[in-house]
Amino acid sequence: MNLSTAIQKLKQKGYKHTKQREHMLNFLISQDRYIPVKDILYSIQQVLPNVSHNTIYRNLYLLANEKLLEMTNLHGKRYFRFACNLMEITNILFVTYVGVQKHLNFIR
Repeated sequence: MNLSTAIQKLKQKGYKHTKQREHMLNFLISQDRYIPVKDILYSIQQVLPNVSHNTIYRNLYLLANEKLLEMTNLHGKRYFRFACNLMEITNILFVTYVGVQKHLNFIR
């Protein structure tokens, strides 16, 4: 999944496209790990200095509830990462496993 797919999924569910969500998703897409909320907040505030803690938390939980983000707890703190698409991973593993050497259309 990429940024445009994530934004499209939100629009289909009736959510507005906001700068805060776009920057949050861009930041999390660029990372390949779980990120603590304070780092997400810091990154967003570099671009949008007036964004509040409440806006960040509200959007993180919204994106997690919509399955665009994965969430975990570690040492009493919340961490988030951009959700991977399990179907894409399954297809890639299958192709690797059977050794197919031709172009395949992946199910999305």
